[in-house]
Amino acid sequence: MVMRPMTEQLFSQLEERGYQGRIVPIQHLRDLQEEIIGRYRQGLFDKEFYQERLAWFDFRLPDSLPEARSLIVVAVPRPQSQIVLTLNGESRPLIIPPTYVA
Repeated sequence: MVMRPMTEQLFSQLEERGYQGRIVPIQHLRDLQEEIIGRYRQGLFDKEFYQERLAWFDFRLPDSLPEARSLIVVAVPRPQSQIVLTLNGESRPLIIPPTYVA
């Protein structure tokens, strides 16, 4: 894929912040919807997690972009967190995924 100067600048700015970005064909929007729903139906997502984090995604193209051909996808890393649980006077550190921290 040939990147134009504006695209190069965008990805450079994303990288400076520790993010990653890609441009993908718009058809992948439907693939993403099918993948998320499929994993939920297979029981790979907890119902509460799905409702809070994924069910609100809108996979329709906006009316203002009827001829869109590409998507810009950006991944933003989120660190794990550590909590300490105490049971019977014994403290145990526990690593939790970033999606568990509100």
